[in-house]
Amino acid sequence: MAFATAQELDLFKMLIAVSGVGPKSALSVLSTLKPDDLVSAILGSNADLIAQAPGIGKKTASRVILDLKEKLEKGWGGMVSMCPTGDNADMIAALTNLGYSVADASRAAAAVPSSEDLTLEEKIRLALRNLARQ
Repeated sequence: MAFATAQELDLFKMLIAVSGVGPKSALSVLSTLKPDDLVSAILGSNADLIAQAPGIGKKTASRVILDLKEKLEKGWGGMVSMCPTGDNADMIAALTNLGYSVADASRAAAAVPSSEDLTLEEKIRLALRNLARQ
């Protein structure tokens, strides 16, 4: 088994330490999400994104978040500031559910004006337009 980066290997070891996550499931998560996207999903408590990996249900994804969030906050401290909150988190979750990467979704959400007059749906439409232009 070869990993592209030391970060992937570290995440694999952390994942298999979670109750209910074996090597096959851990590899499934790492093949579905890039390491930075996985860390962002855990720190942002985005169980839906983690559950997109084959063989990982919402319950297991929640357990991964519960078990690894504190460890990752210590090890990947710089990523904590990148965790979206509020409408941006909702926009990013919607865009990742549509198949966009967390990085692309975050960039598109950041480009949307933060106006109180816009509904979440309108903000998502604007973010999708931003993604279409890229």
